[in-house]
Amino acid sequence: MKNLFNYIFISAISISLWSCVPTLQQTNYKYPNLPTEYTETTQDTNNISNWNTNVFFADSLLKNLIQIGLDNNPDLQNAYLQIEIAKNNYEQAKASRLPEITVGVAPSLRRFGLHTMDGAGNITTEIKPDELIPIHLPDFYVGFSASWEVDFLAKLKKSKQAAQLRLLSSVQAINWLKSNLVAEIAKNYYELVALDAESEILKNNIKLQENILEVLKIQKEAAQINILAIQQFQAQILENRAIIAEIEQMKNLLENNINFLLQRYPQSISRSSTLTINNLAIQAGIPSQLLANRPDIKAAELELLATRFDLSAAKKAFFPSINFNLNMGLQAFEASLLTNPNSWAYGLFSSITQPILNRKLIKTNYQIAHINQQQALLDYQKAIFNSFYEVFEQMKYLQNLEQIYSLRSEQTIVLEDAIKTTNLLFQANRVNYLDILFLQQNILEAQLAMNRLKKEQLIALIYLYKALGGGWQ
Repeated sequence: MKNLFNYIFISAISISLWSCVPTLQQTNYKYPNLPTEYTETTQDTNNISNWNTNVFFADSLLKNLIQIGLDNNPDLQNAYLQIEIAKNNYEQAKASRLPEITVGVAPSLRRFGLHTMDGAGNITTEIKPDELIPIHLPDFYVGFSASWEVDFLAKLKKSKQAAQLRLLSSVQAINWLKSNLVAEIAKNYYELVALDAESEILKNNIKLQENILEVLKIQKEAAQINILAIQQFQAQILENRAIIAEIEQMKNLLENNINFLLQRYPQSISRSSTLTINNLAIQAGIPSQLLANRPDIKAAELELLATRFDLSAAKKAFFPSINFNLNMGLQAFEASLLTNPNSWAYGLFSSITQPILNRKLIKTNYQIAHINQQQALLDYQKAIFNSFYEVFEQMKYLQNLEQIYSLRSEQTIVLEDAIKTTNLLFQANRVNYLDILFLQQNILEAQLAMNRLKKEQLIALIYLYKALGGGWQ
């Protein structure tokens, strides 16, 4: 009957404490609905993001630069350290669910006031036969103590799960950082190669102009033309040489950019003479694949899931907690008595506690966790929305570039035929130098435009590769 009364009494207290938990706000999740396709022509599930960088990039010199960047970049190194922090946070969260056990030796010396219950009793009590308890009482203790919070509401488990998800999120954050680093190295590299090609086009054009200039000088000696023709060609040659000098400066800047990304001091960048990339079809797959392929989306999703567990753990802080404490060891007033079986001592304590005075603190912690969850949801939605537009824009850009490149190619072929015809006519004195100068300027512009379009196509393809979630494999 007595045990039944105790059970009813404890249950009543627990229920009353449980009822003190306030009504808490919950987050309503609304995930963005992705379109089923990027454009009318992209319904295939094949996706270039599944290719690793060694397959996607054909240039061995570029692949070597990418590897150096992945090994040396300080942002990546810092991100790896963040993973180590996340690992330790996870281990701490795991350890919090286990009993805390300590072992130690605790010698002490106590003196009770004589006008206290302990002090008055000690001066009349024998600690040994015919020996009273001394006023200065030594105490030696050797043993262990353990404390354990019973995780009956899974509060500690939720914290552990949140830490585990953040560890996984930090790994995905590194993958996204890798994708961006690879794209930036490749972009700068292709711009550098394109400038080399642009410089070569200008130098070839200068040679042609110099050859024509020699002919014009002969004609000038024969009084067939005036000095104006020579001056115009000389001015054009100087203009092209000035552009080459400007290109050299731009190349220096690009080399510095690459060396900075690779975290090394300025040096020449070994590079190919042509713009090359593996002939991969522009396969973007379907938008829903972004959720699985983009590291930044996966990182945002894992962070969102972690905030759910944070919120759940913060909510459970309002409920009672059950704790057990155990002390066990040997205790005596003389060290020599610790081996005596009568020195064996232990204590077992349990408690059920419910926060009352600090409920405001717990409530604010819950509100912070709730706000963090709302922010994580917005970040997740934003990551999905941005990723779709990044892919969509690059695909449209590539389609436009392909059309422009086709038209420029036809223009270049026509101009090359025209310059051959004009050269023959010029030698036969059928056209004047202005026709030659005009056509050379046109074909130079067309060749430079073709080179830049090729570069823009490659860079757009690299950014599409990154936008789809490639570049970190």
